[in-house]
Amino acid sequence: MDECAESVDCITKPKPGRITPVTGHAQMAQECNGRLVCESMSTILDEIMTALTQPNIMILGLYGSTSNERKHVLVEQITRRVERDGVFDVLMMATVVENNMGPRGGSRSPNVGRIQEELGNKLGLQLQHITTLQQRARCLSDGIRMKAKILIILDNVRGGINLAQIGIPFGNDHNGCKILLVAGTEEVLSNQMNAPQRTISLLGL
Repeated sequence: MDECAESVDCITKPKPGRITPVTGHAQMAQECNGRLVCESMSTILDEIMTALTQPNIMILGLYGSTSNERKHVLVEQITRRVERDGVFDVLMMATVVENNMGPRGGSRSPNVGRIQEELGNKLGLQLQHITTLQQRARCLSDGIRMKAKILIILDNVRGGINLAQIGIPFGNDHNGCKILLVAGTEEVLSNQMNAPQRTISLLGL
């Protein structure tokens, strides 16, 4: 048995605790400031959820929020709506570039190993025991393929990311895998190797 097979074999029990579902927009109203902002967030949330159910959209991009706090609230609302509606069997999320990079912003390049571990943890994969990024990617991809419907949120995208290098299958490799890229600008999304089929602006938030 190779290292990859052992890794998929080492899927442990699911992580405890699920995101508490919400009904309607009552909780959203408590988590955003101002009626117009809340209504705008609610409209954008509905638009995102509709797009994620479209069969021709494998990768969806969000961009342009001027408030990191409101963007964070929106991402939380997406995870709660997914849990509530049962659209996907599994939801996984990773931060592509961490914010604590110093006053000049630091590198925009993603830490592939860290992203793999964040995603793998959601599947119970012990990827930290695998030595190379290529082996990790293969094991992560195998784990993702085991889920019929899965949503992967990649937050804080600041530069180019290689989904295959991370180990995220989509399209012909796994048509049940949807990917949500969250970036600061539309340019970052359009310059991706795997550009989104659709982008949604968050400039109203």
